[in-house]
Amino acid sequence: MGEALVMQTTFHDPHGNGNPWAEAPSARDRGSYRREDWAPYTEGSSRSLRLLDGSGPILPGVDPVGRGGHTENQQIVKVSGPEGTVVYPSDLLPTTSHLAPTWGMAYDLQPLVLMEEKSALVDAAIEHGHVVVFEHDPDVPAARLRRDDRGRAVVADVVDL
Repeated sequence: MGEALVMQTTFHDPHGNGNPWAEAPSARDRGSYRREDWAPYTEGSSRSLRLLDGSGPILPGVDPVGRGGHTENQQIVKVSGPEGTVVYPSDLLPTTSHLAPTWGMAYDLQPLVLMEEKSALVDAAIEHGHVVVFEHDPDVPAARLRRDDRGRAVVADVVDL
């Protein structure tokens, strides 16, 4: 059996719990950063968690890009192949209801950075025709985006992954 690649895009629940940099989380984040959840992967002989420092391809066609906004240095994952590119924005853009730059979640740690990062991601997705995955959207698992007649980002077509 070969090795598996599992990417934790952010360490907030439900994406992975724990963060080696969060030894002393704030009161706001204490419930998301629990040492007992990540210590088995980073300590002792069973160390199996490899932390990325920045952005860059980790496999051909798999390119995690460090971004801020929801949390500092969360990973946006771009997977590219002959049929195009799929972008997994994690909690930077959790649902289609969050397409507007100013619509964020209460637990986004850097809301002003989030607005900038989200705008850049949406602009690139529209320009290049990328499929965007909406992990927390109950109705739209993935979609291509377009601008409506008022310039707002909207779903162009739903994609079934």
